[in-house]
Amino acid sequence: MLVTENKLILMKDLIHYIKTTYKKPDNDLMKVIITHFLLFFFLLSLHAFSFLSSIHRSYTILIDNLCLSPHWLKIIHQPWSLLTYSFVKIPTHLGIFSLFGLCFQLFTLSFWGRLLIDFFNSRRFLEVYILTSVLGATAIALKSFYSPFPLTTPPLFGVSTPLYGLMASVATIMPNYIVYIFFSRIKIKYIPLSFLIYSLLSMPYIEYQPQSIANITAMLSGHLYILYLQKGKSIGFTIPTWWRHSFTPPAQPSHNHNKSQITQQKLTSLLDKVAKGGYQSLSAEEKKDLFEA
Repeated sequence: MLVTENKLILMKDLIHYIKTTYKKPDNDLMKVIITHFLLFFFLLSLHAFSFLSSIHRSYTILIDNLCLSPHWLKIIHQPWSLLTYSFVKIPTHLGIFSLFGLCFQLFTLSFWGRLLIDFFNSRRFLEVYILTSVLGATAIALKSFYSPFPLTTPPLFGVSTPLYGLMASVATIMPNYIVYIFFSRIKIKYIPLSFLIYSLLSMPYIEYQPQSIANITAMLSGHLYILYLQKGKSIGFTIPTWWRHSFTPPAQPSHNHNKSQITQQKLTSLLDKVAKGGYQSLSAEEKKDLFEA
């Protein structure tokens, strides 16, 4: 009885945490991670009962609609898959291994996402995630339009495409930032570079070609987007309020506009300083200016 009550309390706490996370503004990294887990466990539940013909049919239809087809005609009929594929992790018969794989991918996403948020803000992370996912998928659609993939080519799913975009974005901001991998010091720019080389080497193999195209496009778009931001510009697409749970702040008095403009003018020089000497080379005031920019 006590064990049952503890489980109920744990379940209530978990539900409360999820609700609180989605209600918080500027918490997009955790929202993305929780969305991945919720969708995975939902698919895992359907997969567990897929021996029932009706559930198996529903499960197959759902997977088919969420994943990205490598054939442009199907993508046109399922335009939402340009983004939804990046949230999908298809469970296998050994669901525990799929869960471990998802945890590792989301841990990596959290690492790169946190670095990007530290230098910009939560909104920039979400913009990079969405932008690189959609552009990577669009590149596959364009390639299949001009040169179709074989009919046996499997659909795409998983977080790797936006993750490649995040890696390229962070490396563009601070290429000489030092990270430790297996007790070795390495500049962060070499990590996405190694993945880029891997994707280029995988291109000749037709079964890996769609994923390689998406990953390379995501890295290029992530790199270009950061360069675009460093020029003081922004794409400025709207994030739905049901996701952000926040509203556009009211216009500030004119004397605050001057402060914002000064901070924007400093942004490029601050990013250059970070690229040369790392984040630690900034003073406390410069770190505050970079965060507010």
